[in-house]
Amino acid sequence: MQLYVIRHAKAKAAGDEQADIERELTGKGKNSARQLAAKLRELQAVPAMILCSPAVRARQTCGILTMASDYLGHLTYCPELFDADAEEYFSILAQYGGSADPLAVVAHNPAIEEFLRTLTGNEHRMKTANAAILDCDCARWDQLKDASVHVRTIVAP
Repeated sequence: MQLYVIRHAKAKAAGDEQADIERELTGKGKNSARQLAAKLRELQAVPAMILCSPAVRARQTCGILTMASDYLGHLTYCPELFDADAEEYFSILAQYGGSADPLAVVAHNPAIEEFLRTLTGNEHRMKTANAAILDCDCARWDQLKDASVHVRTIVAP
């Protein structure tokens, strides 16, 4: 099975007047998301299902990615992804992912880098608008924790 772990694109800086979950993408972030979408389209990396953080910046990134690929699959906003740690990702994927293949997760650092380190045993720097494409030796996402995982590539804008 394949898993796409995607960090949202560049967002506006946090401010006192705006909640973190409401931060939007910058112009540069929108451009980076479009560039990432084009590269994923070239790789024919279109998921069957997407799990997305409810944060505005993650939803905007996801929107750009899905529009660029004419995505017709299932999209679930998972409130748990907003402040989940790496260990919680396993539960979230098990709860929502079923056997969707490929499955994409659009979320945040530092959890994404921690999750990749837990899966692969290696450090992977995930800048904004980066996507890790992983090959996972499992038949369902509730088996991921015990699966062999290989990083096929890290895609950057």
